[in-house]
Amino acid sequence: MATPRVLVTGACGFVGQNLVELLRGEGLPVRATDLPTSDPAHVKELGAEFIPADLLDKKSLRPLVEDVEIVFHPASLFDYSATYEQLHRVNVGGMQNLCEAAMDSGVKRFIHWSTEGVYGLPKTVPVTEDHPKDPVNPYNKTKWLQEQYAWKLHREQGFPLTVIRPAPMYGPWSRYGMATVGNIVMKGQLPFVAYNLRNHRAPAVYVTDVARAARFLSRKPEAIGEPYNVVDDALYTIYDLLLDAAQFAGGRIYKVNLSHRFMVRFMNRLARRLDKRGRKIGARPPIEPNTIEYMDGNFWFSNQKLKKLGFQLLYPDTKIGLRIAYQWYLENGWA
Repeated sequence: MATPRVLVTGACGFVGQNLVELLRGEGLPVRATDLPTSDPAHVKELGAEFIPADLLDKKSLRPLVEDVEIVFHPASLFDYSATYEQLHRVNVGGMQNLCEAAMDSGVKRFIHWSTEGVYGLPKTVPVTEDHPKDPVNPYNKTKWLQEQYAWKLHREQGFPLTVIRPAPMYGPWSRYGMATVGNIVMKGQLPFVAYNLRNHRAPAVYVTDVARAARFLSRKPEAIGEPYNVVDDALYTIYDLLLDAAQFAGGRIYKVNLSHRFMVRFMNRLARRLDKRGRKIGARPPIEPNTIEYMDGNFWFSNQKLKKLGFQLLYPDTKIGLRIAYQWYLENGWA
């Protein structure tokens, strides 16, 4: 049987580079794509075929899906400082264009990256895949719109869709999202942490396990038409992880007896002030208001549906995974 050709979108980004490494490690012929302005050096070094394209340019997508059996689609505009209009244009419009091209080409599997953020603030825990969807920020709202469009295609036209909903990801090549908070902690720019954050869980997953889960599901016919949470096994709290990250990076955080509500309100106010100043000078603030929402809820997600199919995590413990990721940052001059 011939080895299937696969397509990876957003291949020069955080998730994309890790995914290409995994797939090329299996010997799969990988067609990688990203914006023409991206740097494809690493994916080319891995032996992937690179074709620049823009999800908003339908004509540029046709060559991407030609002779492709599996599409892995992690590409999105992930930017909490972007406007809803920008996010909708790229994430929803780009998704529609890619799905249309994939349908026309007859791809056999389409693995779409969503996010745990589509659930919003959990109403019950642990959060399973059938939990109500109530995204609270513009990025997560467009991710849920992506899903809704793709699910409609699946129901009405048999689109071979599988959706993964990763928790906040960390690992090699990450500069944004969870890495933003980690960077602030390791630099000593978060001087205190409230005891009350011991009551709020901090979901996370190592990016390699997300890539492995996507590949695992692409081999499972029963995964067509199904969503899967992708999160590690750890049940650490925000308090645990902030203290641990500071300690292994040689920093220090003072433990203070502040209410959780006060700390969230304080950090939200600070983030909004920094965001406002950053917009004036055209710079991204060190921490954005939408990042603070993860300190305001008990985010405990279930990975049992994925594990019942036989998937096993390589990095089930967040604290161990964070140390491995930090070592990568040190070795590559990123920390």
